Parts: sequence; C-alpha cells; structure tokens
Amino acid sequence: MRTVGSDITDAIAAGFGNPLLDLDIGGVDYTSRIISYEYHLEPYRSRCVMALANSDRVMDSTTLQGKTMTLSVGYGTDVEALPTLFVKNWSIISLQGRLVYVIEAEGTWNKLREFNFITTSVAPYFNIPFTSILTVMELIELALNEAGSTLTPDSSTLDGIINSFKPVVTINPIEFESPAAIIYRMLGMTKCYLRDDGGNNFTIIFPQTSDAAVLTYTDPKEYVEKTNLLIPNHIVVFANKSPLPDEDGKYWNVLPDFPLITGHARDSDQFTGDVYSGNYDEIIEYHIAPFITTESDTTNRAEAILSRYKSETLAGRLVLPFCDPQPELFDKIDISDSRGI
Repeated sequence: MRTVGSDITDAIAAGFGNPLLDLDIGGVDYTSRIISYEYHLEPYRSRCVMALANSDRVMDSTTLQGKTMTLSVGYGTDVEALPTLFVKNWSIISLQGRLVYVIEAEGTWNKLREFNFITTSVAPYFNIPFTSILTVMELIELALNEAGSTLTPDSSTLDGIINSFKPVVTINPIEFESPAAIIYRMLGMTKCYLRDDGGNNFTIIFPQTSDAAVLTYTDPKEYVEKTNLLIPNHIVVFANKSPLPDEDGKYWNVLPDFPLITGHARDSDQFTGDVYSGNYDEIIEYHIAPFITTESDTTNRAEAILSRYKSETLAGRLVLPFCDPQPELFDKIDISDSRGI
C-alpha cells in the first residue's frame, strides 16, 4: 500500500472530493488538457487511454511516441504517481465542435514482450543453458536487466522457492524468447508474483491468505464478488528423469539411481487429507519436471502450480465514489457491506 498525504486520506474519509490530477509526458506538463482517462493496472499488463483537449491544434505537431507518461492522482495538494507507462500510439480526432488528441500508452510488461533475450551465448540460436547455477529470482533479474529493468525483493517473507531453488533451464530452447516469457516461465515455479512499480522497477510479492488487510472499504458504491470452483483441484508432478536410458530404453524410474519422484498438491477445501470430500469430482492435472531431483522440490512445484490456480478462483469489482491511490497490485483489502442487515 502506498503511503499518502493527509489531504488524500481526509478526502477519502469524507467520501467525496474533486480529484487532483497531474500528467507528465516526457517531462512536459499536460494536466490542463486532460478530458478523460481510463487507466488499467493488471498483473501482467498495464495500459491507459487518455483524451486530451486540442482545440488550439498544438498537439497536432507534438511528438510523443515512445515517451514516458506518468499520471498522478490525489486530493488537495497531495498526489501519488501511478506506474509509468510509455506512449505507443495516438490519434488526432476532429469532431463537430471539438478537437481531441487521444493517447494510448502501455506499461513495462508490454515492453518486456518486445525484447529478445539474446545478449549472451552465440548466434544464430542464442540458446543459453543454466544448470542449477542461478536461483529463480536471479534468472528473473537477468531477464529484467535485458530490457533495462530492475528487481526489488519485497521486505516481507518470500516463498522459500524463488530465492533458493536453482532450476535447470535453457533460454531460447526452440525459438527466441522475450524477457516477459522467461519471467512468466520462472514465476510458474514459485508462489510469487511481480508488481510493476513504474520507472522500470519491479518488486517480488508473495501474497498469502494470512496477510493482514491493508485497507477496508465500508458500503462501497458497488461491489461484485464472484467465486469459481477450483479446477483442477489436484496437481501431480513427476520428476527425476535419468539422463541416460536403461537397457530397455526407458528414462523414467531407472533404478536404483533415478527412482520416479512424485509430488502432490490438493485443494484443502475439497480434500480431507488425500481423500476427495468435495461436491464435484477429483480433477487431476499432471506435470513433468524432469530435472528436479528431490521430493521436497517436486512437492513445492505442485503447490506452486495449484496456488496460481487458486489465486484465480476469486474475482470482483469494486466501485468507489472517490479516487484512492493507496492500494497497489496484490494488496489485500477488506469489504464491509452492511446492506441487507
């Protein structure tokens, strides 16, 4: 959660007020031209569509492509900057009685999809093997650095995987990968997420159900909460593939040196121990992690996969009668709804 000034918290406590906006594009103040904006901040994408007044036709000759765009919101004299975006395209619109300049900007996640990870190794394939030499977090940082971004671990406890597990992976194994693709692949091995903090910096976040709520909203203008049945509800991971085949040509369960290792993760809401006790059916999803060699790492992988599915079972929409720049991605909030009581 962002720490904000008293003008913002006072306006939020009152439940109303005229928001204060500040728009900087490439070091130039365009605040007075704002007509409307729609800003989206999502786990793997951020974007904004903004309409600016252009009745004086000044924007016609303005070059904004590729420049940074920082929108700050608040109340009184206090504003807080939202994550920085980059201007990707714009439209000059002429309407009867109005001239409008519309900007479409995207965040750093989109930028990470535009690079190829080919700095090291040799042409033409640039396939880079990492054999248990870097942790998942170090590999993510390497990919971020490729696009000029940096990584900051959250001050809270990490999941014990991202900062300790050293996977066997190859970058660009079949085709050239973007840093975004590499990062998403690495995050899939953990229970952590990346938050775009703007200014090309990312923070590692490990959200947990036991986290304390940082904000509480009481009787919001509108609140919708949707819960989905978790499917799959049982993850099975097979690991410990032999590097060489046995006499029968098999690579799996080659005894005695490479026994098959199996890791399980079950939804605690639908299972009692190992037995399914829910109202639906046991739905198993299988994964293979050939280079994992311990039971604990295999179980961690299964739990990491299930945790990502579980994080997507709850969806919601909250409409507030005021602008609140305090919450950040992956913050835990409480909703107090007294309607009908």
